[in-house]
Amino acid sequence: MISMAGVGVVPGGHVLHAAPAVPIADWRDPATWEKEHAVQQRAQAAASHRQGVYVSAPLPGHPVKPTAPSKVSKSPAVVPEQWYTGSLASPSPALPEAGLWGVEPYVGGMAPHGEFDPRGHYTNKKGDGPNGFQQFTLTEYSVTNHVTLYVLPSYTYTWGNGTHHSSGLQINDFPMEVKYRIGPNYSPSLTISIGANAPVGRYSNLHNAQEGVGTGAWIARFGVETQLVFPFFNHQQRIRGWAMEREPFTSTSIRNASVYNGMSNPFNGGSWKGFRGTGHPGAFGNEGVSWEGGLTRGWLLALDLYHTWSAGTQYGGRFTGDMARLRSLGLPTGHVHSHKTPWSGAFRVAPAIEYNWSGSWGAIAGCDIPVVGHNTSAALTPEAAVFYVF
Repeated sequence: MISMAGVGVVPGGHVLHAAPAVPIADWRDPATWEKEHAVQQRAQAAASHRQGVYVSAPLPGHPVKPTAPSKVSKSPAVVPEQWYTGSLASPSPALPEAGLWGVEPYVGGMAPHGEFDPRGHYTNKKGDGPNGFQQFTLTEYSVTNHVTLYVLPSYTYTWGNGTHHSSGLQINDFPMEVKYRIGPNYSPSLTISIGANAPVGRYSNLHNAQEGVGTGAWIARFGVETQLVFPFFNHQQRIRGWAMEREPFTSTSIRNASVYNGMSNPFNGGSWKGFRGTGHPGAFGNEGVSWEGGLTRGWLLALDLYHTWSAGTQYGGRFTGDMARLRSLGLPTGHVHSHKTPWSGAFRVAPAIEYNWSGSWGAIAGCDIPVVGHNTSAALTPEAAVFYVF
């Protein structure tokens, strides 16, 4: 996928917050910064509806221990205030203040243009694979200054893939998480997350391949994310790093065609009608780094560099029903049919541009591009989002 003056969210869970103008000489001295700008913080927070989440200051409920004052010039250089949206792929920390809501409608497309074979060689196969559209609404709520609840309802519409069929509107599996930020700071910060994907998407007894959007199994979600904000050439920069894994802890029953065995069986092009078996989804995940660089207070450039991987899926089962008809199709009815897909992976880049009307409202648009990979399709994924946190 996360990523108001204070905080906003985008799919992957990206968090927006208004980082204040910070004297360069005080950047690494939270005690001095809090002491000298306490009045400014209170005024900004009152005027801006929970604004003023300072990247180098502790969060509410975590007072700074007095330290010796730093040597600050009378007129230090000031890094301009910066509003963030979050990059396209990076997840975000837990929200910085209790009682915040983050809601973001998000849209993305899928335009296949080829595939990577087991050795990583790219083959241009434009039109081979389904075109698609996905909409999801990321929603977060901060229970405390450290704990945030996260859900991501979504649906998909696909078409093509060498057929005249479309999927119709399909509800995807339902992700939900709890995020916990370790320590008092929002930058630098370390957040861990744990949750599950609920199996609500269609996955079995399919009429066409485009209908399969789920797994039929419960899948555990866990990961870790860190971020750091710092000045560079009089503009604020934000760096994030993350690693996420999804691990299935149940299997599922399948019948006829499914996301596990596909639409055509290997025996003379026969159908999967009458097949009964079990599907086993594989583990999958991603890890990467992101950068966001301020151009003005509202405009930023963003870039994700990340790797996705999947351990593959497996199924096994038998054909049942009219034995004579099944034998005529070349199906050995007395044997178990099984298959496991190989590991796959891809390295991807996702450049984007962000614009924020305020610390509460913002937008992001860009494109997710596969660069190299193996055993996976290659598809351009344009994405855009508008979000609000309150």
